[in-house]
Parts: sequence; C-alpha cells; structure tokens
Amino acid sequence: MIPDPAALPDREVFVGWVHDALTHLYDTHFLNKHPLAGLLAGMPPSGALSDTTQRSQALRRLLVDAIRALRPAPGTPAQSPDWRGHHILEMRYIEGLTPVETMERLALSKSHYFREQARVVDAVADLLWAQVVARPSPALLNGTVDSSRSTLAQAEVERLCAQATWEGVDLASLITALRPVIESLGAANDVTLQVALAAPFPIAQGNRTLLRQSILNVVSYALDMAQGGVLRIQPISQEGEAGFAIRAERSAPGLAIETRRQGVGLEIARQLVEAMRGRLVWRQGAAEWEARLLWPMAAGQTLLVIDDNRAFIDLIRRYLSGSAWQVLGAGNGHEARRLVAEQPVSTIVLDIMMPEEDGWELLRTLRATEATRDTPIIVSSVLNEPQLARMLGADGYLPKPVTPQALLQALDASRASAPSSPQPPS
Repeated sequence: MIPDPAALPDREVFVGWVHDALTHLYDTHFLNKHPLAGLLAGMPPSGALSDTTQRSQALRRLLVDAIRALRPAPGTPAQSPDWRGHHILEMRYIEGLTPVETMERLALSKSHYFREQARVVDAVADLLWAQVVARPSPALLNGTVDSSRSTLAQAEVERLCAQATWEGVDLASLITALRPVIESLGAANDVTLQVALAAPFPIAQGNRTLLRQSILNVVSYALDMAQGGVLRIQPISQEGEAGFAIRAERSAPGLAIETRRQGVGLEIARQLVEAMRGRLVWRQGAAEWEARLLWPMAAGQTLLVIDDNRAFIDLIRRYLSGSAWQVLGAGNGHEARRLVAEQPVSTIVLDIMMPEEDGWELLRTLRATEATRDTPIIVSSVLNEPQLARMLGADGYLPKPVTPQALLQALDASRASAPSSPQPPS
C-alpha cells in the first residue's frame, strides 16, 4: 500500500522513498503514484493522462536537479569521493546503467560501490528533505500547530550538526550549483529567478550539505511569498559581515505579501546557519520579503596549537581550512616559545598532557611571557578540568575529542573575551 503523501515520514523511510524513485526515474506510472510526488511536487494522484504526466515529470525534474546540485565545485580533484559519488548518481540513475556496469566503469568493488551509492543517495535525500520540512502540512494550512513536524525538524537539526564536518565553502559556487533546483521550484510557483554573482561572495566556514539545506529552506519560504513575481539572490555586505540576500517580490506592486507557511523551515535554517557561525535574519514589507544570510568577515588570524600529537595539529588545520585562520603547530614548549618569539599569534590551543612537558606549567609560563601575556589560551585535553584551567590563566576549555563546531565556538568565545582582540574590518 502506498503511504499517505500528506503524512510526514521519518527520515529512514524518506531515504527509502528517494532510492525507489531514483531507481524508477523514467517510469511515469510508478512516479505518478509515488508518495514523493505528493510531498515534493505538491500534486495529488490523478487518473487523467495529462495530470499523470505532469506529476511524474515534476518529481523527475526535482530528482535530476538534486543530483545536479551535488556536482562538485570547480577545482575539486577528479579522484575525490565527491566526484566518485556524483558519477555513481549520473551513471546509475540518469544514464540508467546497472550496478554491475557502473562498478566496471568506475573500477569499484561491490562493497565499495554500494557503500558509496548509499552515501550519495543519502545526500540527495538531504536536499529533498529540506523541501519537505519547509512545506506546510494540512494541519498548518488549517491554522493548527503540527507539533510532530516541529519536533522532527528540531531533531533533524541536531542530527545534521552532530554528523557534520566543517570546511571552507565558496557561497558563489554553491548557489550556482543550486540554481537548477531553485529554477525548477520557481517554475512551479510561476516565479522568475534573478541571481547576481558579479560581486564577490564570501567563503563561509561550515558544512556544504547544511548550507545547501539552509538555502533551500529559505528559498522555499521565499517562493511561497513571491508567487507570480520575482525571486532575487544577490551578495551583500554590512558592518563587518558579508553574505547574500534572498528577496521575494510580488508581480503586482499593490499586492500584499502573504504566506501559508508556519516558518518551521526558516527556524531550521536559522539554527543551521548559526551553527556555522553565521546569522539569518528576515523582514517583511508591504509587497516584498527579504532574508539575509550573513557571516563575519574576519581578518587573518594565527592559531598556535601546542600538542605532541601531530595528528591532532593536522586535524585542527583541516577543520580550519578555508577560514581566516592560519594554523601553526608546536610539539613541545621549546618549539612553542620559539614560534611566539618569531611572530605574534592570535590564539593558542594547548594540550596539558605531553610526555616531556607539564602542560599546566607551560600555561603559567605563557601567561608570564610578555608576548603571550594577553593572548587567549584554550586548554584542550581529555581531562575534564575546565575550572583548574581557568584558575591557571586559560581563557577557555576544549574537551577532546574535538569537533569542528566546538573548535569554532571556543575560538569565537576566547577572541571575544580577549581585551586586545582585533576588531573585524567594517
């Protein structure tokens, strides 16, 4: 029995639906009756031939656009996992090759192929899921609160942030990759899309998948506002922040902006953007609605990581790649003292458990040294001693194992509390 399209499935069921729809991408009858058509294309099943064709085409277009949106950014190495996954999606589902043919084309073992296929189908589901949580249910249309949808949305934000890895993301290339998806959504709402990429977009420190979902959530809300009008996306900068604006304008100047959405998708987007050190704000005028996604324009800063484990230093360097941070590494106190004597550092991350050095004593030494007396120092350790760290002069505590989100939050907090913290350019 086909599930009720109006009901919101759990994510595991949703991923299964996406896999089934991709497998039957060119089967018009199958797609017409598929629950995703109701959730994503917003059309109930119909027996009329024209409606059946329209329904299946709409779902097929959304699936293909989601695959295209996952195309790696220019400059991504050809042998990277991102390209391998994208080739699997194109060959298996768009070209219609069998799993065996796809394995042979890409020279992948059976286990490797199915592991990669599951990963990229999950990525497609992530993109489409963003549209589901932003779409109003019948309860919302009737003005009642759909608490189960809100609860699922909140849980989804926590799940995504817990599993995310952070990197520098070029917002211009991300929006370019998303353009086919946004245009398809716009066409369904009779909305014209205008994207201005002439001015430079910033590099956001975050997760590419979460940024995609955030943007799609905001776009879905904006399209509902701009029905029959124009949706504009353009870069903006203001008071030390940079990002882009998504503006919805109705076609008739005197036509008031209205929406039937409760805003669950916007709240998800806001939480995701904040987790990536950004800010999402929106305002509504008489005939327009605008959202702004903004990130701080940080000046170049130097982070000194003092840890005898070089793998940990490399991990921090990878977490901060693409950001404004330059990472220096020191395996012991002697090396650290040499580095701070050669150049100023903005912040220090210090391990207190080193085999040939007392980290606590090194902390006291750094606090007594002229060059690092006022430098924010974050103690990072498997020991749970935040109170002791602060008593001995540390500005923050970062428990191991370290996540990208925790690292960025600790750096922001320590720099904000530092008396000599340089202010970002305005």
